[in-house]
This record gives sequence, C-alpha cells and structure tokens, in this order.
Amino acid sequence: MLGLTTSREHLYRMIDRRVDDMMEMGLVNEVCSLLKMGYSTEL
Repeated sequence: MLGLTTSREHLYRMIDRRVDDMMEMGLVNEVCSLLKMGYSTEL
C-alpha cells in the first residue's frame, strides 16, 4: 500500500491552480457547446 500526504493548504493551492488553468483553456465555452449539443447537465 502506498500513501501520499500533503498539507491541506498545499492541496487547495494545487486545486485552485488547476481550476484557473481549466478556465483559461476554455472550460466555460466547452460546457456551453456540450449543452447546445443536447447533453444534460446531469452528466
């Protein structure tokens, strides 16, 4: 078994950075396109 640990603060910084990157790469436009194609918000 292998376990990794990190501080909560570091984890939150990594998550924040990932969300920022996704937004910059066009996440909102991609979601809007999928909704226009008929995909459900329940995915």
